Amino acid sequence: MLSNRIQTEMYLENLLNSSKKVVKRLNANISEYLHDSFRVKCQEKKLDMQEVLEEMICDYIKIK
Repeated sequence: MLSNRIQTEMYLENLLNSSKKVVKRLNANISEYLHDSFRVKCQEKKLDMQEVLEEMICDYIKIK
């Protein structure tokens, strides 16, 4: 039997590699300063905030 961690990693890999992406909404309360700084940095680099957040989350959970 596979460990919960391995099962979770396999599940997440399948989600990332599937052709049909299911989108979930994520809400978080952060300081106004942090939000504004993040928004400005993304604008300066001509990046979409959603894409940057998704990439950071993937890096955090170590799945690409």
